[in-house]
Amino acid sequence: MTLPHNIEIDHEYSVIDVDGSSETLNNAIAWCTECFGPAGHRWFYTFKRFYFREEKDSLWFELRW
Repeated sequence: MTLPHNIEIDHEYSVIDVDGSSETLNNAIAWCTECFGPAGHRWFYTFKRFYFREEKDSLWFELRW
């Protein structure tokens, strides 16, 4: 997935790289969607890289994955 077209990067996002199988990545994406809503302004991802607008969201993600 590429950056959504409607995202304005007006500040720094917390970035987390995830190494793992495609199943792990799919599970991480599903978890983010369940916890934070659909990918978009609050969070989004590219190949093996997750971006979070709020630091608390990135910390929660790190604790889980």
